[in-house]
Amino acid sequence: MEYFVVYRAALRSGLYLTALNHHLTARETAYTVRDCGAKALVISGRMARVATELLAQTPAVAVQLAMGATVDGHDNYEAAIATASPGARLTSRSVRSCSTHPALVAPPRPTRRHA
Repeated sequence: MEYFVVYRAALRSGLYLTALNHHLTARETAYTVRDCGAKALVISGRMARVATELLAQTPAVAVQLAMGATVDGHDNYEAAIATASPGARLTSRSVRSCSTHPALVAPPRPTRRHA
């Protein structure tokens, strides 16, 4: 459910979202993160090893959030949402991670205009 929230928020904000396969290695994931110009990474706590390895390989990512578990170097997704949404009612059931797919959020790319 949380990844749907991330997806919907990215679309409503005019951002691009790139979903990654949870079978990728940290090196493969880092390549995609750098290539798409991601500025934020939202990852499942189940991917803690990959998430930790990504920190050194993706210095341009300004926001790293982990869902469902504590991951070194990453802020807690649930806490970030609660802080950003005054009055939001989160319970342990509503914030439990239901997927292991990381999601990346990148700023919109400039539109090319043809002469």
